[in-house]
Amino acid sequence: MNYKNYLTKNQITKVKVLDLEIEFEEDIAIDPETEEEIYVRELEIENDRRLYDKYKSEKVLLQSHEIKKIREKYNLNQKDFARILGLGEITIHRYENGTIQTDAIDSIIRFAENPENMEKVALKNKNKVSEDLFNQLIKKVKELKLYYKHKIAEFDLEEVSKLEFETEHVERVAEKVIEIYNKKVLNQREEYHTYMPKITNLELQKLLYYIQGISLFIYKKLAYKQHLYAWEYGPIVYEIYSKYKKYKASEIDEISELKLSKGLEKIVEIAVESYGKYTGGQLIRMTHEEEPWKKTSNNGKIDQQLIKKYFEKVYNL
Repeated sequence: MNYKNYLTKNQITKVKVLDLEIEFEEDIAIDPETEEEIYVRELEIENDRRLYDKYKSEKVLLQSHEIKKIREKYNLNQKDFARILGLGEITIHRYENGTIQTDAIDSIIRFAENPENMEKVALKNKNKVSEDLFNQLIKKVKELKLYYKHKIAEFDLEEVSKLEFETEHVERVAEKVIEIYNKKVLNQREEYHTYMPKITNLELQKLLYYIQGISLFIYKKLAYKQHLYAWEYGPIVYEIYSKYKKYKASEIDEISELKLSKGLEKIVEIAVESYGKYTGGQLIRMTHEEEPWKKTSNNGKIDQQLIKKYFEKVYNL
């Protein structure tokens, strides 16, 4: 019987799955008239998926939604993804719907998650898909390889996103960047007994750009409201460039002490730690490869939504 209207209740159930006893939350369908448990196919399918994903998690296997995410980032349907991996046509369909994959199959899918590896797999199985699909896939792989190359910062998204965050004036953000960067340099000089340069205006500009991008990705908020512009040497905030241009290409020999919201201060730390290890020249080349600079006219204002969308592409990988 097909029940269109039913109530549900949640209960903890223990079930033996292969070699493990799994405890999971199961949804039970209840007939509202008789208050008796009833069978609803859709609900049972979802319960099975939840149960098998719990097993996969215990066994450190990719869960159904993780397999789907890997497939979708290459813009492939289930059948084509299976073919390009050298698997049976319905294999991915089954795994995305809860079937438990073997360790060997899991390794194949995990291997293909990295675009560098996917390119190798695609070349190996090129004859299993159409020429048009293969060319589209390689185009997507090249795009993703560039995103992976620019996924520099490392952070715990869940942990950082819980911190209090407030947008600041760009001058305060810049002062915090200089403070954290220069303190780090002084510590390194003392530890390694070698000269290491403090921050320059050029490096400061690029770090402000990455701070804006990471803020928009994590908090969906601006680190500062002032705009970035597509300068010849990469993104720039003109107010900050003007303030520190007296230093020219030399070090900015300043350290101020100020407080930002914990979230914004954490993002500054992340940017300095991750992107601050590159020279000004390296940062210029990196920003020149990125969409916000490439898609903006010379000296034009960089659209803040363009920055947000780009960093979402990079850090959602």
